[in-house]
Amino acid sequence: TALEMMEGRRNPNEKTDVWSFGVLIYEVFTRCAHQPYHGMDVDQIVTFIKAGNHLVQPTGCPSEMYSILVQCTSVKPSDRPTFQQLTKMIRKANSR
Repeated sequence: TALEMMEGRRNPNEKTDVWSFGVLIYEVFTRCAHQPYHGMDVDQIVTFIKAGNHLVQPTGCPSEMYSILVQCTSVKPSDRPTFQQLTKMIRKANSR
């Protein structure tokens, strides 16, 4: 769930879906062995994110994909890429 949704702003859109995609990247590379934000309640997650923190880079996650994860989970929705931009970013990351 995107930060703005956790704060009670219930307006799902492409940017909230992009946030979820960033978390999905984390889950794929951890093979769902680690729950995102494990051990934190919603208020703790919000504080963690607002402090500029991100999910840790999973073992085996290439730096390019981790960079995409970080961009997807940006605090400001306007700083998150669109899915069209993500497609290009992922293709570029996979061509290396």
